Amino acid sequence: MYDVRIDNNGNYWSCGIGFLEKYDGTTWKTYTRYNTGLVDYINNQIFVDSKNRKWFANDEGGIQVFDCPHWEDYGKFNQGLFPSLQNNTPIGSSVTEDSYGDIWMTYYGGYGYAIQIPNGDYKNYASWVLWDNTNAGANFQTPEEVEADDSGHVFMRLYNSTVQMYNHTTNTFTNLNSSNSGLPPIGLLCMEPRAGGKMYFGVLCSFIF
Repeated sequence: MYDVRIDNNGNYWSCGIGFLEKYDGTTWKTYTRYNTGLVDYINNQIFVDSKNRKWFANDEGGIQVFDCPHWEDYGKFNQGLFPSLQNNTPIGSSVTEDSYGDIWMTYYGGYGYAIQIPNGDYKNYASWVLWDNTNAGANFQTPEEVEADDSGHVFMRLYNSTVQMYNHTTNTFTNLNSSNSGLPPIGLLCMEPRAGGKMYFGVLCSFIF
């Protein structure tokens, strides 16, 4: 089991290797790549946005959105029905929503990248912004997690224990590392936002904020 969430209707969701489960308080329902729009065996993350849409990041399949009853798949198996943005990597790592209502998706790999969907309008494909090493002025190698605070910042945790911080006001990125912030040089494992523009970072057997 890799992740769990509770949606806006009180349903409990869990995902992991080979499964996605929903529990409504009485009954368990199993979603797999054989009966839904999920397209891969390893499901890494669940995210529930402000409109109660469910987003799933998985390995070779990329990222899917479940806007009941419809599914869309943003990965190499979508047969061109929707944007296939994984020109360098098909691995979906994380999804979040920022304080402006934009949806952010990250794709993991040596040439990783992030997708910004303005106002969360995922069907307006022309408005999507692809951020990578070429246009962000920042290193996007192997992004593992994306989280947003409530003051317009989006944080992307990379495999090498650095963080790219996006400022919505300036539309720019800042690279946070052990040289210019309180982040450790190694061992950065997770992030979690809290009210008041705070972002907490889990580091092996400690945490910083």
